[in-house]
Amino acid sequence: MVENNLTEATEQGYFDNTSRRLIDTYTEALWSAANTHGRSSAIREEAEGLATAIRSGELIKLFFEGNGTSRDQRGELLKKVFEGKVDELLSNFVQVLNNHDRLYLFGDILVAYQKFDDAKQGRVDVDVTSVYSLSPEQLANIEGVIRNRLGKVPRFHQKLDPTLLGGMVVRVGDMVWDQSSKSKLNRLTQLLEEKGTHEIQAGRDRFRTPE
Repeated sequence: MVENNLTEATEQGYFDNTSRRLIDTYTEALWSAANTHGRSSAIREEAEGLATAIRSGELIKLFFEGNGTSRDQRGELLKKVFEGKVDELLSNFVQVLNNHDRLYLFGDILVAYQKFDDAKQGRVDVDVTSVYSLSPEQLANIEGVIRNRLGKVPRFHQKLDPTLLGGMVVRVGDMVWDQSSKSKLNRLTQLLEEKGTHEIQAGRDRFRTPE
């Protein structure tokens, strides 16, 4: 059973003192089980949706924090909410967390799982800002550059910004490739201003009389 595999793996982190170490341990256990069954990407997609639901709903958040409910009550409710509606592995994993009174970590584990799976699969989030939506061909060109330079598979997030005038800005983590017309115009303006300042100063130096 998937549940038994998860229980055995997560027991290793049961006595960790910090939530961060617990989250990492459970995340790796979930990913290992998912990868073994060839469902790591499928679980990632469900994790993204569930994490958003937990963040956006106060009642859901309170439920996962366990306020006012016993372990058995939560277990029964979890079956009704998850069984047959999400991947069996994820449904069993929630029960594992509940059985160890770790359900309050579920939201953080879902977020950590997405990052962990991205790292394992070599994916990276890429923010592309442009005046108009980019064509599949343009995105393919950007993907080729990122694959060649970073060895990563991009996941694109497009944003429209009419103030750019033209071109685009591509952000990957802390790295930014600014090829927008606005940026080029700003650089040109800066150069002209610097040149003007230099010429003014040079003129002053020519007419300055020695003391």
